[in-house]
Amino acid sequence: VAIQGPYFVAQLTERPLEIQLRNLDLAVQRLKQVERLQAGGRASRYELLRARVERANQEPRVIQARSDRDIALLEVKRLLNVPVEQPIVLTSVLDPDALQAFVTGVANDSTPDPTRAAVRSAEYSLDARKQGIRVARADMLPSVSAFFQTGYLALPSNNGLPTVWGEASSTICPPASPATRICQNNGWFPDRNFGVQIQWPLFDGFRAKGNIDLAQAQRRVAEVELSQQQEQVQLERAEARAEFARARAAYDAQRDNAREAEEAFRLASLRFERGLDTQLDASAVQLQLLVAKTNEATSIFDLYIAAAELARARGLPIPLEWQSVVIRA
Repeated sequence: VAIQGPYFVAQLTERPLEIQLRNLDLAVQRLKQVERLQAGGRASRYELLRARVERANQEPRVIQARSDRDIALLEVKRLLNVPVEQPIVLTSVLDPDALQAFVTGVANDSTPDPTRAAVRSAEYSLDARKQGIRVARADMLPSVSAFFQTGYLALPSNNGLPTVWGEASSTICPPASPATRICQNNGWFPDRNFGVQIQWPLFDGFRAKGNIDLAQAQRRVAEVELSQQQEQVQLERAEARAEFARARAAYDAQRDNAREAEEAFRLASLRFERGLDTQLDASAVQLQLLVAKTNEATSIFDLYIAAAELARARGLPIPLEWQSVVIRA
């Protein structure tokens, strides 16, 4: 996505260069035409000098347009991590005729808008805050714990560890002991114990209530943030659709204007060749053609950017698979 802006800028600077080169070619052709007319006595020296000045004035514009194109390509190389001395070629072109299918596809795209990442993050945050309330309320409940211990216990009659398992019986008692006496052999006897413990703090200085109030406040904040994110996404989508509609209308107008400027220039060239118009009139029409073509290229650039922004606002992939860069060896 980061390369698309500079890529479009490079494409936009390529188009003015083509327009300026064509304008220079037209100026050269008009100069030759005026030279022929002057040789035939149908044009004055003033018109010849004016044609030469117009041709000379076009050269700096071509140089500037070429410089802008080279700088834009350098930015593309920087983002693609391509060496500065490595030539690259932008394979796609800003074709007004091929743009119609692209514009129609974007305008008629009925794909449901997926949930934006910012909205999904706010939803997850709200769920976490709701769970935090449950955790805080758990402090109000009693805590129950159970334990179980097992081992072996020996009470030896002398120093050292017993070497036998424990046994308790009347048969191992000393002689003359009462019959009811039970004696043990000082061995290892199993020792097991278990228990259950219940704790219920009846008063904790309102600590649990404070935690619950804090968790509820955090949940309300998360709800407000989610609502703000949803409103922001809706606003961005509405603005993107409005900008796309504006760019589309501007492109349609500039495209028709460029076609009419082409026709006007063709007629002006014929009228000047036949002596019906002056060179000043032909130059003015040529300037209008230059402006119209430049505005058309700018409108194409704006339309592509508006389409990309609309896709981003909707959370859809950028529909610009056609663009590519060829690196020359």
